[in-house]
Amino acid sequence: MEQEEKLKTATTAMTSDFKVQIFGDAEKTTDTVVARDAVENIINDWNAMSKKTANLTIKQYGPPNEATQSRLIW
Repeated sequence: MEQEEKLKTATTAMTSDFKVQIFGDAEKTTDTVVARDAVENIINDWNAMSKKTANLTIKQYGPPNEATQSRLIW
């Protein structure tokens, strides 16, 4: 894919009214997002840099389509 085509694709994806999930080479549209309080609950215990990155990403692209709490098992 040429650079110009990549930029057009990225611009279209960012301005689209649809949320898009990519699965391999296929795209699947979805209208579901995770509630902000659920996301905040998940990232609450993250370190400062990870939390800042997550918040900036949400600010730029909106809430995630899915989120799960990971558990560290020793």
